[in-house]
Amino acid sequence: NRDPRLGMTIFGINEVAYGNKEFIPLQNNPGFGYPLKKGFMQEEWATSSKETVDKMLIRYAEILLSYAEALYEQNGKITDQQLEETVNKVRERAGLTVKLTNDFVTENNLDMLEEIRRERTIEFIDEGFRYDDIIRWKIAEKVLPVAIIGVKFVDEEGPAGKRDQINDRLTDSQGKLDGAPVYDDVDMFVIEKADTRQFDPKKDYLYPVPKKEIIRSKNAVTQNPNWD
Repeated sequence: NRDPRLGMTIFGINEVAYGNKEFIPLQNNPGFGYPLKKGFMQEEWATSSKETVDKMLIRYAEILLSYAEALYEQNGKITDQQLEETVNKVRERAGLTVKLTNDFVTENNLDMLEEIRRERTIEFIDEGFRYDDIIRWKIAEKVLPVAIIGVKFVDEEGPAGKRDQINDRLTDSQGKLDGAPVYDDVDMFVIEKADTRQFDPKKDYLYPVPKKEIIRSKNAVTQNPNWD
């Protein structure tokens, strides 16, 4: 019952991946994360060890989901017909049979704007949209300073003695790491701890202005807040 885009986005166990090798978690995946399959074409790598297909700059799904988001932001609501013409077109293409409707949102106690944003997050993973999206949504201080979770460590699948080397990065029986709740399962590998991921909302929503630009303007251009 998972979104079919999950299997289209990351490699599953024993799927042939880069280097013509089968993906086996904990054995040929030293980062303990989920390697991205999106855009991978085995025939390209089998013949030239690289991909020769150009990356898209914009695709129709972006137009549809951006339009749905704009409609909701402008009107505070969106009709089922508008959802059918935008979000559900993207979902249908991915193979989802359940449609996003106002009744579905109400019955499942969801938030329509969050559901539209969720579709965007899933559809555009690894396409360079996420950071700009969370900046313009003003949610960066909530979603960035959190732990990044990798694969679940299983002794039978991991290299011998590996647990001892990474035990300080595995969640305990309560899903905690260093006493803080991380995930609702034991032995989940934490790629990045929350306290190493910082975002200052008083400063980081804007980039710093290069000093040379300020000098060239003879101080007519000023530095953004808290970047001095």
